[in-house]
Amino acid sequence: MIALLLMAQAAVVQVPHTPPAPPVPPPIGTSPPSIGPSLIDFRAGPVRCAGQEVAATAPIRPIPALGTVRTETTIAPFAIEFDIGADGRTRSIRPATRPQPTPFIATDDLQPAVAAARFAPGFPRTRCNVQFEVVAVPVEQAPIALIHRYYSLPHQRGYGEQAVERRIRDELATCNAGGPPVMLLRAFPDFERIPQAPGALSMTMVGFDIGRDGRPTRVRTETSDGNPALDAAGRSAVAQSRFRAGAARTGCTYPYHRRQTEPVAAPSLPELASYRPAGSTCEALDEDWTLPPRMTFPAPFGRRAIEGVAVVRYDVAPWGQTGNVVVLASEPAAAFGTEAQRIVQQARRAPSATGATGCVERVVFKLPGRGTDAPVD
Repeated sequence: MIALLLMAQAAVVQVPHTPPAPPVPPPIGTSPPSIGPSLIDFRAGPVRCAGQEVAATAPIRPIPALGTVRTETTIAPFAIEFDIGADGRTRSIRPATRPQPTPFIATDDLQPAVAAARFAPGFPRTRCNVQFEVVAVPVEQAPIALIHRYYSLPHQRGYGEQAVERRIRDELATCNAGGPPVMLLRAFPDFERIPQAPGALSMTMVGFDIGRDGRPTRVRTETSDGNPALDAAGRSAVAQSRFRAGAARTGCTYPYHRRQTEPVAAPSLPELASYRPAGSTCEALDEDWTLPPRMTFPAPFGRRAIEGVAVVRYDVAPWGQTGNVVVLASEPAAAFGTEAQRIVQQARRAPSATGATGCVERVVFKLPGRGTDAPVD
């Protein structure tokens, strides 16, 4: 077992042809479609299993993404398929086949968001799916609540990040008039005491003014992710903060987010022997890896502290190169299988006289501090 720790151009025949007519210019007063950074919100529709609507215990809310989309582009919804176990957890999460190509959009939090979803226990279901409506809004026109949510939650920085930060600075224009307020004491919530569902992330943007004595006033929640305990703790922390006395200020904000600290263990899989094909010749190989698997953890799942496991089958050439790597199982989401496949493809076994076929390996994805001791199958 591998235990993972986070740490052709074709020839062109020239055929004489009549030059095409020049394009018709756009009507006066219209603007061509623009391309620029857009915030992308993924809005989950109802969950359906075998055609029947099923209610989750909490809304499924992926982290917004940042991308480049033409203003006139209509993007088809993204669908995620999955099953629900008897414990109410989602399993076998995989992206549905898309009916048409779409612009590149970072959808890396869709599978993790579904993995964090919970349903009533005692009712296992299969053939479930949820569709995410894709709403792309230019950063300059995006609702401030969407700006707050993207800015506050953990994400991979990308093109357009400066446009988001500019929106935040614009919002703070009155607060920062004459220079930003001088911070004397920044208070923080006791995040560990704030309840949060497994795999969930939450944020709060606290708005406030500052009196002449440097004390925050009119402390309020501007944007919330729906965690009332975090909202209250954020307001309390801002109220306890202090600034240098001076001119009164208005329109100040400060974000807090509750990161996930309790790892969600991977669902169990059958014994490795049950995946080993008849006629496998892998047992005769030396167990050593001359190029050990490079251990990596899928970052989007790491943000939500969701662990995973995958089983892959592969062959080994006489010189030790792995090939024909196939994912046999992946839980709770297909992304772990994709990562395990890549890891095994890049590793090398010790050379042998004949190579081997039908090798199977379990790849366990664990977060730091969770231990890596496990039986080798």
